[in-house]
Amino acid sequence: MAAARSVPLRLASTFTGSLRRPFSISRCIRADEPSSSSPPAPEAHPASSPQFNSLADAPGHKVLRVIADSLPAAATVGGRVTKGVQGSTPPSSSNTPDSFKPASLSQMNFLTQASSPRTPIPPIPSRKPSSQPEGYFYIHVHSMTRNCIITICDHNHNPLLVSSGGRLGIRHTRRGTPEAAFSVTVAAFEKFASKGYKAKAIEIVYKGLGKPRDGFVNAISSQQGEAIRQKVVRVTDATPVWKGGHTLPNPKRR
Repeated sequence: MAAARSVPLRLASTFTGSLRRPFSISRCIRADEPSSSSPPAPEAHPASSPQFNSLADAPGHKVLRVIADSLPAAATVGGRVTKGVQGSTPPSSSNTPDSFKPASLSQMNFLTQASSPRTPIPPIPSRKPSSQPEGYFYIHVHSMTRNCIITICDHNHNPLLVSSGGRLGIRHTRRGTPEAAFSVTVAAFEKFASKGYKAKAIEIVYKGLGKPRDGFVNAISSQQGEAIRQKVVRVTDATPVWKGGHTLPNPKRR
């Protein structure tokens, strides 16, 4: 018990001893406040805080001078050293030989274009020229489940005109019928003839299966497609073929 009571008694004696020590009261004065309005601060205890008029009077002034020169510029406000005070201007270091001086544009040696030539940008690769002569046309027949799109291109595969069920005003599921494909094909042939293109040879390219493909065959076999049928020299089937791949999901049960 005596050992446990000795610790609080020691702390109490230390606290009472610290209250008896003399403390100095100071106040931070801004630069814009007049010095006459501040009350005179009481003199500090000579033994606890000695005062020196200059840095040379303090003991070890050489070491203090080296430390002061190595510290960054700071502003003094009310006898205290503060950093980042708004409105303070750091002392100019232009007189020191090691101070940083920005170079002018005339002193900078920029690399000229002749010394470091840039790699020219390669031109955009153009489409390979077609081996077919002028007057050779392609008729692409894209047959889908619910639509039929007819595209006529020149010998360089540049599209000239397009015809589909939506452009003729056919809506919804009627676009996938053979009758709609027949009307789309006849409209494309009439538009091709009205443009004044002189076809010497025509190649038909099929893509996809279904009823719209049958409607195109019926249209080109009819009287409206006789002028196109006489110029056909080649028929190509570009329908993609499934090879391998992942397993297809099971069909829905109905």
